[in-house]
Amino acid sequence: MLSKLPMAYRMLKALGPLWLMDRFCYEFRKKSGMLQKQFPISHWDNHSLDALLKNPTISGPDEILWNREKQDLPFFFSPADRPKYFQHFQALDGNDSNTIKQADRLISGVNRYFGFHEIKSSWPPDWHENPWTGMRVDSDSHWCEISDFEHGDIKVLWEPSRFSSAFLLVRAYWRKPDESYAQAFWDSVEDWKCSNRPQAGIHWKCGQEISLRVLAWCFGLYGFANSLSSTPERIASLLKMIAISGQRIAATIDYALSQKNNHGVSEAAALWTIGLLFPELKMASPWKNMGRIYLEKQAQELIYADGTFSQHSMNYHRVMLHLYLWCWRLGELHEERLTDSLRERIHLAGNFLYQVQDQQSGQVPCYGQNDGALVFPLSECDYQDYRPIVQAAHGICDHRRCFENGPWDEELLWLGGASSLNSEIIEGQKQRYSAVEGGYHVIRTSESFAMTRAGKFRHRPSQADMLHFDLWWRGKNIAIDPGTYSYNSPAPWDKQLGLTCNHNAVTVDGNDQMEKVSRFFWYPWVTGQQEHRQSSPGQLLDWWEGSHDGYFRLKDPVSCRRGLLRLGEEHWLVIDKLSGRQSHEYCLHWQLCDAPYELDAASGMLKLELESGGYQMKIIASGDMQCSLVRADPQSTRGWHSAYYLHRVPNLSINATVNTHAVTYWTLFGPSESQMSFNNNELQISSPDWAADIRLGDAGRLINHVSMNGNISDEMEIE
Repeated sequence: MLSKLPMAYRMLKALGPLWLMDRFCYEFRKKSGMLQKQFPISHWDNHSLDALLKNPTISGPDEILWNREKQDLPFFFSPADRPKYFQHFQALDGNDSNTIKQADRLISGVNRYFGFHEIKSSWPPDWHENPWTGMRVDSDSHWCEISDFEHGDIKVLWEPSRFSSAFLLVRAYWRKPDESYAQAFWDSVEDWKCSNRPQAGIHWKCGQEISLRVLAWCFGLYGFANSLSSTPERIASLLKMIAISGQRIAATIDYALSQKNNHGVSEAAALWTIGLLFPELKMASPWKNMGRIYLEKQAQELIYADGTFSQHSMNYHRVMLHLYLWCWRLGELHEERLTDSLRERIHLAGNFLYQVQDQQSGQVPCYGQNDGALVFPLSECDYQDYRPIVQAAHGICDHRRCFENGPWDEELLWLGGASSLNSEIIEGQKQRYSAVEGGYHVIRTSESFAMTRAGKFRHRPSQADMLHFDLWWRGKNIAIDPGTYSYNSPAPWDKQLGLTCNHNAVTVDGNDQMEKVSRFFWYPWVTGQQEHRQSSPGQLLDWWEGSHDGYFRLKDPVSCRRGLLRLGEEHWLVIDKLSGRQSHEYCLHWQLCDAPYELDAASGMLKLELESGGYQMKIIASGDMQCSLVRADPQSTRGWHSAYYLHRVPNLSINATVNTHAVTYWTLFGPSESQMSFNNNELQISSPDWAADIRLGDAGRLINHVSMNGNISDEMEIE
C-alpha cells in the first residue's frame, strides 16, 4: 500500500511546485494578517464613491444615472425589447406561467435552494442563518478568520447570497409588469448591504461567490432598468457595492486561478463584466484587461481540445459554459470580442454536453461532483435538464439550435437575444462519440445509450470512478452515478458518494482506485485508457474496451479491464476482468434506479418493473459469486442516490463478490427475457428475437468474435 507520506509532499508531486507556492502564499497572506490589513472591516459609508470613479465630479446619484444613460452601455437586452420578449414568453408559457408563480412564492418568503428545495423563511432571507439547522453564523468577524467547515455545509449559507433570485424576479417582471418584483430585488440588495459590511462575515470569504453575486446584480440592474423602483440612489449604491466587490475579487484572483477550476473562470468573468458595464469606475480598464487575459488563458488550459473540462463534472461543466457564454456574448455586444480560439472551445464544450445527453429527458449522467450550482437559472426547465445550456451554446456559438421549440429556448432568448430564436434547427449526429482527451466514450442507439470514462487526469480528480458505466433506456437512467449529496455533512454523508464502492465499478479488497488524502484530494491519480473500439459492418454491434491502473499500487498489483458490448438496439453486455497473483476480494457494484424488483441472488438475476416496461440485469462470474441487494441502507450511503444537492432518494445497490486471484464478470442489461451462459471459452446469450455467440479473448482482448442470428443478424471479428 501507499506509504503515509506527508500531504504536502503528495500535493507537490501531483500538482507541482507552482501550485504549492501559490497556495502557501495565499495562506500566509491570510493567516499573517496581511489580507486583513489590506482589506479591513469597514462600513459602506467609509467608502466614498468619488474615490472609486474616474471622474469624481460625476458622483451624485442623478449625475451617475445621467452619465450611464448617455453612454447607453449594451447588455443582453434592453427595455425596448420587452414587447417582443413578451410574445415569446406567451408562446413558451401558454396560459400558465410557472415563473410568475415561483416569483410570487419567493416574495412571500419561500426561498429556493440548489434548484430543488423550497424552504419557508422570509423575504429578504436571513443571510446568516442555515435553514437546515437553524444555526446562525457570525457576521462581524473578518472573512479571513472564518472556517470553511465549522458551520456545517457552507454552501447552504452561500446559496441565497448568489442572488439567483434576481434572475427569477427579472423573468417574472418581463412577463408581468408588476412593480413588486422590482421592489423585491432592490429590497434584497439593500438588506444584503445592511447585513454584510465590507470584508465582514462569510459572504466575503470566497471570490467565486462574490463574482456570481456581482453577475446576478448586473442582470437585475439591467432587467429592472425602466422600473420605478430603480431610483438613482439605488443605482449609485449598487455601483459602489459592485466596485468594492471588484476590489475584493482582484486581490485574491491568483488563488482562484491556482485551483485550476471554475473559481478562476467565475472571478475572471466578474472582472470582465465590471470592466465592460461600468467604465466610469477607476479600475474598470485594468479589471477588464485582467478578465480578458484570464478568460483566454483558462479556456485553453481548462477546456480540453475535445470540449471536456478539467473538473470532470457535468454540473461544473455547465457552470463553466454558462460563464463563458455570458462573457463571449457581452464582449460581442461591446465590440470587444474574445478570440475565435476561445469561441471554438466554448463550441466544443457545448457539443460535449450534447453528445452525453439523453435525448428524451434532456438529462446527462450525474457524473462527477454535483453541488447544486445553476448560476444562470433562465428557464422553467428542471435543474437536471441540460437542454437550456446546450441550446444556448449552439445558438450563440454556431447560430443554430439543436432542439425544437420548447421551454429550453428561454435561456437562449435572454443571452442571445430575440433574433437567436429564428436560427435554424439542425440536430447534430448522436451515435458513437469519444472525447479522448477527457476520456469519455458514448455508444448510442435510438432506444438506449451508455457512457463510460477511461482517461488520464491532467487536473485534480474529485472522485474515484474510473470506468464507471452509466446506462440509459427510453429516457430512464438505469445504471446511475450516485451523485454528491453534500460537501460537509456528518458521516456517512461527508462526500462518501464519491468513493469507488458507490459507483458502477469493481473494488479490490474494499480499496478505492485512489487513496483519499483529504476532503478534496486523491492520490496517486488513477490513469485509464481506451484499449479498443470497433463497430460491426451491419451497425448492430459495438465493442469498446478500456483499462485503469488504480490497483497497481497494491502490494499484489491487480490489473483491471472493462469491455462494453452493444447487442442490437437495447441490450448491453459489460465484461470486467481483474487479475492478481494472490487471492483478493473482488466486488462488482451496480447502482440501479429505484423500482419494484425481483432478485434471484443464486442466479444473479434482477428484474425491474419500470414505467416503460420490464427490464432485467443478469450477472455471472468465473468464480463462486455471492450477490446482495440493499435499498436505502439507514447506516451507510449504500442504496442511495442524490440528483439534487442535500437531497437523497433510495435506489438499488447490488454487490457481486468473488474471492480469488483472478475473476471475470459478465453483466447483461436488457428489456426482455434473456438467458446467458458460459461454456468452453464461449458466452451464449439468447433473447426472444435473437441469439448471440461471443468467443472470449486471450490476454490481449476480452473478446475475439461476436455473431448474432435470428430476427436480426450481424457479425464482428475483433481486430
